[in-house]
Amino acid sequence: MPNAAINLWDKFAKFADLGSPRVIAETGNCQLKLVKLLGKEVWRFPADRIVLVLDGELMLGLHDGAVWLSAGEMYVVPRDMEHHPLATDECSVMLVEPKIERGASVMPAEIWV
Repeated sequence: MPNAAINLWDKFAKFADLGSPRVIAETGNCQLKLVKLLGKEVWRFPADRIVLVLDGELMLGLHDGAVWLSAGEMYVVPRDMEHHPLATDECSVMLVEPKIERGASVMPAEIWV
């Protein structure tokens, strides 16, 4: 349905697992993903990434400090900046990041909702 609005909360309701992003759309070479977070995730070292907190609070640990985000706030993680998310309570996050071509032997395919 290319002309249908995407309801983010309906998409979040379709999965329960934590820390596993789900792709909801693509535009150009970017993917929009939803993820539920709770606890501390592993250090990440991706390309550019936008982290938008939709519900809850999230701390992004950086090597030189931290960024605290509340619902409605976002942070642009620059290319090559290692970071890790930490959520003391479950939070709902949208990620916008470059689409990565994945070989079947390297990484599993992205999961769409």
